[in-house]
Amino acid sequence: MTTRQFTDQPSTFPDRAAAGRRLGRQLTGYRAARPVVVGVAPNGMPIAAEVAHALHAPLDTVAVAPLTIGEPPKRFGVAGEGGIALFDPDRRAQADVHPEAVDAALQDAEAYLQRRTELWHGGCPRPSLRGRTVLLVAEALVDEQSAAAAACAVCDRGAANVVYAVPRALLAAVMKPEEWIDEVVGLEMVDGYFSAADCYDDSAPVTVDVVQALLRDNRTATRRADGQPLRQ
Repeated sequence: MTTRQFTDQPSTFPDRAAAGRRLGRQLTGYRAARPVVVGVAPNGMPIAAEVAHALHAPLDTVAVAPLTIGEPPKRFGVAGEGGIALFDPDRRAQADVHPEAVDAALQDAEAYLQRRTELWHGGCPRPSLRGRTVLLVAEALVDEQSAAAAACAVCDRGAANVVYAVPRALLAAVMKPEEWIDEVVGLEMVDGYFSAADCYDDSAPVTVDVVQALLRDNRTATRRADGQPLRQ
């Protein structure tokens, strides 16, 4: 299922947090499902944090990275944390010709994603996704394969339902359904290609410190809501 609001004149949000507040209002109907909000990190995290705040939900991360070979680098797929790898069908033949380079790229991507995840969470426990509805929040939906890799990663962690939620989505990406995504919710659906940076006046990359702070603030808020001791 897809929530679509077609527009020929897409909005430009002041920043990701402002977009997240609007998206959070769109998603309040999911509050009864007690979802876990998972941001596609790092740039999706300010949006995801606002959604988690609106729904009084725990916040987590998922990371994806392109898989490349050759010089100059050519993408042949996308990796997701937990050893997920999805290959571009039109470049699979090229990847098959260079199996050693592909293996090296997979190992490098997995190590990179693991380092980033450990850095963001700093050893703090992550919310369980097993049997839960997951609102997977990204800064935009432009590349359906990256979305699929993120969704596959949360499904591997036991998510029962995955809703992919974004401020703006490319119609061509939405129209290619992925088996790991149950629903797409977008404030705007557009037909013409755009980059994620086009959605925001302030599109500066989100730093590690910001991701850490958003996760820390969410842990404090959810512990307070549950009446747990506020230990950091």
